[in-house]
Parts: sequence; structure tokens; C-alpha cells
Amino acid sequence: MIKIINKITLVIITAFVITSCGYSSYNECTKEEIRKNGGKSNGSIFSYCREKFPQTTKKSSTLKQDVDYVISMKGNEVFVRNYSKEYIRVVKVKLKYCGSDIGEFSWDDEKNYLAGRSIIPGWEEKVVTFTDLTDVKNICFYHLVKT
Repeated sequence: MIKIINKITLVIITAFVITSCGYSSYNECTKEEIRKNGGKSNGSIFSYCREKFPQTTKKSSTLKQDVDYVISMKGNEVFVRNYSKEYIRVVKVKLKYCGSDIGEFSWDDEKNYLAGRSIIPGWEEKVVTFTDLTDVKNICFYHLVKT
């Protein structure tokens, strides 16, 4: 009888250990996986964590510049720093030469430069490098940043 109780106890302890290991959320998963990767993020980490925690149908929201994020252009590179509590998953940038008319366009047609990646709260990331700019000092841009 004692052997059976010991075996049952061992099975219960083993089951508890197995189920208590792992991540409790997508955010925890990405944060820990990035930490394990020496602080560097990559698409494989986000894909791995997204498989473990499929995205809910939570609707994305547009963030407020200089409150939730700061976007800056350094030379021909665009950076976004995330001050919000949400993961930034959409960054769209429309360039124009300062003083010129932007014309009509739709944000739906513009490229998401974060496709497959995210900017976690508190982090800054280079979003895009524009290699075809001839006059970097005379560039202005519109942008859309969403969770």
C-alpha cells in the first residue's frame, strides 16, 4: 500500500513540475526568450512565442506621438522608442521632401516596417533604413504607429 501511495505522490509531483514550467503569457515568453538570446530580438523568438500564445482578436489601437512613442530619423534610418505599456506591432512611414505635397495615399496601402516583429515596452528599435535617399537633410515624413 505504501508503494502505491509513493508512486501516486511521485506522479502528482512530476505533473505539478511539468505544468508549472513555461511561460504564462506572450509578453513573458518574448521577454525571457530575448533575455536568453543575449538581449537581442529576432523574428524566430516572436514566431515561437506566437505559436505558444496565439494572438487574440484584440483590436489594435493607434498610439500617440511623444506620449506613447517617439519616432526619429537619424540620417537615413528611422527609429521608434516605445513608451507605452503595449507592444508596438505596426509602424508605417511615408517619406516626402520637406515643402513638397504628399499627395493622396491610404495607410492601408503602405508597408508595415515591423511585419513579424514587435517593439516591446521601454525599447527602441531601428524600423527601416532608406537606401535610396539623395537628400537626407531635406526629408520629412508622416507615420502611423499602432499596437
